[in-house]
Amino acid sequence: LLKKIKNAPFLLYYKGDIKNISPSISIVGTRKASNYGKIIAENLSKKLTENKIVLISGMAIGIDTIVHKTSLKNNGKTVAVLGSGLSEQNIYPKLNWQLSQEIIKNKGALISEYHPNTPPAPYNFPLRNRIIAGLSLGTIIIESKEKGGSLITAKYALEYKRKLFAVPGNINSPVSVGANNLIKNKQAQLITDAKDVLDVLKIKAHQKEEKNVPLSEKEKMILKILQKSPLHINEIIRKTQLDYSELSTTLTLMELNNLIINLGNMEYGINLDKIKFF
Repeated sequence: LLKKIKNAPFLLYYKGDIKNISPSISIVGTRKASNYGKIIAENLSKKLTENKIVLISGMAIGIDTIVHKTSLKNNGKTVAVLGSGLSEQNIYPKLNWQLSQEIIKNKGALISEYHPNTPPAPYNFPLRNRIIAGLSLGTIIIESKEKGGSLITAKYALEYKRKLFAVPGNINSPVSVGANNLIKNKQAQLITDAKDVLDVLKIKAHQKEEKNVPLSEKEKMILKILQKSPLHINEIIRKTQLDYSELSTTLTLMELNNLIINLGNMEYGINLDKIKFF
């Protein structure tokens, strides 16, 4: 796929396994993701991974990181395209050095057109975005500011005649403006589910049997209060009047049953896959 773009890189450096990286879809988004964006990124990445899709992203903090981590968590294959060299001291961002090693360890790959000793530089990243778009059958934008870097990847996807998808966001949120504009201007197709992407790309969805897990009254109460937005555990305690130990046990079981998602920092959000079950 990458060979078909008009400004394809002359050569690529890589670490890991670049075999079997098709079918692939790129998912990119803002570095300052909202809780909504985090949940959407995890849900889409999980479903696409379950359908044997290789996920391509840029390993940036935010949406990109969630995409790679979700793929790894679900035993998928993921590829990170970097705007720096692949030597240990040049992996960027530094916060994701461990993630880069996990990608390699789990038969994914790091890819760069830059010599391994090339340090990260601002002008490298817009150019690397063409590789993210060029490697993929389609690109999904999850949250982008009005002039966010993700829109550069979107521009390349359109230029290369690849499919472009965008997740609609809160119209009052600055990190949703870019994605919403792509939809409004009919440049990207609105999606709300991974199946929307698979249908457009004519990829047969893997049928996974979903079990309707019986919910306890505590679980129903927690899901109800999480419907509007994710909450910190202290706020959940306040609203449910459950003691910490009791709530912590219930949240753990709900997470194991994929009813909720742990967003980190003791914040929990509903798993959108499961909304239909209560």
